[in-house]
Amino acid sequence: MANAFWGVTGFFIVLEIAFAMAVLFSGGTKDDKQLRYLLTTLTVACCWLLWVFVYIAQLHPLVRPVLQNV
Repeated sequence: MANAFWGVTGFFIVLEIAFAMAVLFSGGTKDDKQLRYLLTTLTVACCWLLWVFVYIAQLHPLVRPVLQNV
């Protein structure tokens, strides 16, 4: 279970590095690059947080199924 968590977290780190390189080698002014870097960093961070919340919710659900004798 922990391997899946760290594997996907590593994927998001690689994704952030790829976006940072894309921003670094893109054209534009310094202000444009700072804005693009901020937006890509926030995008990757929010996607990672969403994935973590879903992953944890599936590991430890708050609501458990109730078995009924039929």
